[in-house]
Amino acid sequence: MRSLPSEDKARIGQLIKVLAQERRDKEAFKKELGVQSAKLQNLEREHETARQQEHALVSRVSRSLCLLREYQRELRTRGRAEAQPPGDIDEPRDGAADVARPIAAAQGAAEPARRRLDMAAWEEP
Repeated sequence: MRSLPSEDKARIGQLIKVLAQERRDKEAFKKELGVQSAKLQNLEREHETARQQEHALVSRVSRSLCLLREYQRELRTRGRAEAQPPGDIDEPRDGAADVARPIAAAQGAAEPARRRLDMAAWEEP
């Protein structure tokens, strides 16, 4: 090494500095890669959790819509039964009339809401 000209020694020194800098950069990039990898894993877990929650909510909404439709059918069936002549339907006994009247009134009041629900069912995506 002593026999090398000073220009070559300077070049070798510069190359050693560059090599050391490259090693430091490599270590920094490895650390950054680890950080980014951990962030990605967290985001993937959050995405999966959100997807599961979305699926659960869609299932709940679907079940709720089915129950609402079933209830609407029941209300329509009751409405048709109430529209028949009085002789065709057994009259409520043992105080049941006191309960049946408010229910029938509530059903009549719920008619506009029922129509809105019927329309909403047609607007599903």
